[in-house]
Amino acid sequence: MYWIKLAGATDAADTTGQVSIEIPILGIEWSTELIGDTVTYADGTVKEPVQQRITYVIKTYPFTTNDYAAEFTIEDIKYAINTVNAKPHKWIKEATTSGLVSPPRWSDETNYPLTAFPSGKVKVGGFRFDIQPEWDGGNEIANITALKSSVG
Repeated sequence: MYWIKLAGATDAADTTGQVSIEIPILGIEWSTELIGDTVTYADGTVKEPVQQRITYVIKTYPFTTNDYAAEFTIEDIKYAINTVNAKPHKWIKEATTSGLVSPPRWSDETNYPLTAFPSGKVKVGGFRFDIQPEWDGGNEIANITALKSSVG
């Protein structure tokens, strides 16, 4: 099982009013969206925009809605929604608690230099939560969507 940290702070330097929660995940999907208009020239040549924004979709490990003593519960998701998401600056970060492992693709800058989060974190505009039941196990699962703050 892999873990990540959803974090927020009052300032952009990530030093004041910090809050965070580490959550177990199944994985992180990502996609890109072109920013700007497509231009078609008189000769028929088409030029696509060169800037793009990355969208991350974090798939959580199933969490319990009824067992408050479990390691990962609906209370953790509610904390992320109400406390972390309320901060003006937000990041997806590597887990820092001893024994929790972040996905190598996002944390290993040596072997994954193009996809790893630089310095172990990426700034995002905010988190959107889509929670779905998994009734057969008495659990729920969340898809957390986050848009990267900067375009590239």
